[in-house]
Amino acid sequence: MHPDTSLTDSLSRLVHIGALPGHGGSVSWVVPKEEEENTLRNMVHDHDVEVAFLHLNEMAKLQDPPGRTFNAHALSPQTTQRSGFRRLGGLTILCNASGYNLSELKRHPERICALSIWQDGSGFTLRRLAPHEVPPNDIGAHLAGHAANLVDGLSNSSVLHCHAQSLIDISSMVSEGDTLARVLLGQRSDALDLTPSLGFVSRAKPGSEAMVLGVAEAFRDHKAIVLQEHGVTLRGLNPESLVDQIENLEAAARSFFTARTKEDPTTKLGESPLGGRTLLEPIRVNEKRKPTPPQMMLPEKIRAIVEAEGGCWTADEIRLRYPELLQYLQDDRALTVHLKGVSYLPRWQFVDGHLDDAVCQIREVLRCAGYGHWEQLVFFLTPRISLHDAHPLDAIRGGKINEAVESIESFAEQGAE
Repeated sequence: MHPDTSLTDSLSRLVHIGALPGHGGSVSWVVPKEEEENTLRNMVHDHDVEVAFLHLNEMAKLQDPPGRTFNAHALSPQTTQRSGFRRLGGLTILCNASGYNLSELKRHPERICALSIWQDGSGFTLRRLAPHEVPPNDIGAHLAGHAANLVDGLSNSSVLHCHAQSLIDISSMVSEGDTLARVLLGQRSDALDLTPSLGFVSRAKPGSEAMVLGVAEAFRDHKAIVLQEHGVTLRGLNPESLVDQIENLEAAARSFFTARTKEDPTTKLGESPLGGRTLLEPIRVNEKRKPTPPQMMLPEKIRAIVEAEGGCWTADEIRLRYPELLQYLQDDRALTVHLKGVSYLPRWQFVDGHLDDAVCQIREVLRCAGYGHWEQLVFFLTPRISLHDAHPLDAIRGGKINEAVESIESFAEQGAE
């Protein structure tokens, strides 16, 4: 069974605009009843597995090696009920398998899973074209989207999630969807032509109950949701139309950064770089001087940051040479940055194959202060006067954890310069 050509071509378009960097993205769609029998006939039923949502986390054991990329949480009956999973009873939903770039579906159609939802909505029968494949981490959010589509009468339901990088960068600067929508409209008046309303889900771990519930709640009123510092998820009739919407939103987000570059790179998000017109109300982090976004930096400067302190692994390098680290590409505990379609995992955050606890603790402080992954990377590698011109990573290695934490204040005031 091969995915529809128009679908895979549309997903390839997203790769070209940088919306599907490295490892990220997921797609799912409901199989029409008249096609269900033929679709399931193509699956290798020796690989069928019964999965209750209450034990969704145990699917990690099905991967080889176990937990390679899947680390979704168990979903309680209360969560599945509030998210409308019962409406999906009796449907079959196709989705990409966890751990692969969506652009690979055309060449590798075996990287698809089928979920036949139980009649009571409490679980599903997992059917696959190849062993060891499991759905993506955010499958719960996808199902919440399909449930919302059914409420709207969209029986040919599709859901698409991708890591649209410029939208991710802007989402780290705002605290609610109306603000983000006004940012995009301020740059391109047609930004929301295809997506008339935009939902927003605050930071939550991908695959967690908090993420599923947040998405389900937002999808009640919206068909497009920005997941703070994680990407954008849309629901609708077909994946191709959803790709068009993502391209439109991502283009508007890029226009924002382009305008800042041309006018004044230090402009805060709450200000307009175009004629001084104020677009937004004050934003939670708009008093901090944030590092220059990578879209506004010279390639050699980006390369210097990425290659500092031993450099980074790329997603492809990890997949080929270090599969035991694949889980960290989708685990928010690890620092991962996405640049021009490539995912990077800094080597220096690991000690003996495990994440450095001190780095994780300081990242949590930075996250709570409103800094995204790129800004966190710059923080660790930027010399601070308060650290005698050493950078925070040096302080951590020297056991000066408190001093590294205290340097966050000067970082907020002075930025990376």
